Amino acid sequence: MSKRKIIRQIDYTARDFDSIKERLVDFVKTKYPDTYKDFNASSFGSLMFDLVAYIGDSLAYYTDYIANETNPMTSLEEDNTSDLFDALGAKNNKNKITHGMAQIYCPIPAVAAGTKPDFRYLESQLKNVVLRSEGGATFTVKDNISLNDTTMEFVGKETSDSDGSKITYYVIKLDVPVVSGQLSDFIVNIGAASRRFQKIEIPSKTCTEVVRVQDSEGNDYYEVDYLPQNVVFRPFADISTSNVKVPSIMKKYPVPRRFTTSEKKSTKFIEFGYGSEEDLKNEKVAEGSKVALSVHGKPYISDNSFDPSSLISSGKFGVAPSNTTLTITYRYNENANANAAAGTINQVVSFDLDYRDEPNLDAAKVKYMRENLQVYNEEPINGDINIPTTEEIRHRSKGVFATQKRAVTMQDYVSSVYAMPSTFGSIKRCTIIRDNNDLRRNINMYVVAESAAGKLELASTQMKENVKTWLNSVRMISDSIDIFDAKIINLGLEFDVIPKSGVSMKSLSIDLRKMLYDELTTVPPDIGEHFYLSEIFALLQNHKDVLSVNNIKVKCLSGAGYSDVFYNVNDNISPGKKFVYIPADFIWEIKNETDIKSRQ
Repeated sequence: MSKRKIIRQIDYTARDFDSIKERLVDFVKTKYPDTYKDFNASSFGSLMFDLVAYIGDSLAYYTDYIANETNPMTSLEEDNTSDLFDALGAKNNKNKITHGMAQIYCPIPAVAAGTKPDFRYLESQLKNVVLRSEGGATFTVKDNISLNDTTMEFVGKETSDSDGSKITYYVIKLDVPVVSGQLSDFIVNIGAASRRFQKIEIPSKTCTEVVRVQDSEGNDYYEVDYLPQNVVFRPFADISTSNVKVPSIMKKYPVPRRFTTSEKKSTKFIEFGYGSEEDLKNEKVAEGSKVALSVHGKPYISDNSFDPSSLISSGKFGVAPSNTTLTITYRYNENANANAAAGTINQVVSFDLDYRDEPNLDAAKVKYMRENLQVYNEEPINGDINIPTTEEIRHRSKGVFATQKRAVTMQDYVSSVYAMPSTFGSIKRCTIIRDNNDLRRNINMYVVAESAAGKLELASTQMKENVKTWLNSVRMISDSIDIFDAKIINLGLEFDVIPKSGVSMKSLSIDLRKMLYDELTTVPPDIGEHFYLSEIFALLQNHKDVLSVNNIKVKCLSGAGYSDVFYNVNDNISPGKKFVYIPADFIWEIKNETDIKSRQ
């Protein structure tokens, strides 16, 4: 006769230390009443109960932590949230790039008679220009600049006599596009036995983008969104046209040598596939007329799709470098704050000025030109400098994943702007308003950026141009979009509270002012978001040293140091004084901590 198996009933609901220990003691008392009876707190058995409960509590914590952090909707750590949504196609780069325009001023020698510029000196190019702002941020000019560029204009002159009749130098102004950061490169030796999906770390914690990867044989590797993608868009010079505004033709270009970039804790990596040069010889370019896939043993066609982003038939995710030396050029920020207020870029760090026929030019005049190059930025260069919170990353990434690289709904457009690569700049806040009065039902987009001081600021012209270009790649062909600046309202706050007995009103006012400022500025509001007085009242009333709240007043601040927008707050307070109504194309901001005051 077989023995009947004894089933022990175990309570799995206990998860914390005290509950687990209590269940252990009850289990022993119930199941082993004659075997163990010493439950004294100083006994060895009590030690074992504590150790098992400690282990159980730790395991329960890590089980909950892993379950929480592997779900992008519940994860709390920024890196985990970014990684999870990155797998879904939403990238969140911590190191931001800002874009804008700067003005370079260069003296041009006059002819001997001093009546006109000597145009021989205009046949030159500015290369490798690096600029610096008063705040220490560095910027590079994107392209080589010809002094004889169509945007060049004469804005001044220098004379050698007192009456100003003889001109020695004319001054030209060039509008040049600049990008934050400067270039650097490093060399990596790659052996024969390169591993699959090899990763290379960029040796900079402030790397914003990988500009170029080239091996010692002169082969370029191109960055793609994902390794199966083997097509990029490249500009090709159009020699058949004289249109200076469109000098190039954009074409799809197969890239068997490619890489992707990823970011982890502000460190950027590049990753390759595992194909070889032999695979490159065997790869064939797909042809659109032969998209049908015939399945063996079946007299019919099962698939007639054609992926335009995959023009090369290869299953090894691109050719990986081997037996070579890679030169990797990347851009990095010297300063964590990559923004610059208007007029603060005033230093030319380095540049090359190459002349077409320098041996036949006056060496002294050439030297004077090189020594007197100046720069100034008429517009601010701005973007989003603050790292978004975990909640912001989650909401933005959800929208990006839903858009699937096309914009259909209005929310798709907002998500697409936030997903714009930091290479083109970063918009702090964005909203969409449908213009129902327009016959085309035009879409009006309102944007705002962030200044070098971390305050809201109007986006630069160059940044709005980048947003427009970016949206053209995802918008519906029938949609018409206009981009405007959101109007910034600087608010001031005055509160009147009664402190609890024994609490100094002066010290309480300082604490409340800091508390309110931190609460109202940690996460800036959305464009069109109302200013809720009820939340201010709750924050004050819940403070441990506040007995009661008498009154809260809000006013608009304008003038020097503030936005030039005046908004009548008193006429836009809701019944019951619950909130201040903010129009859909406005955004409020508490600019300084001193703008919050206590009525004493």
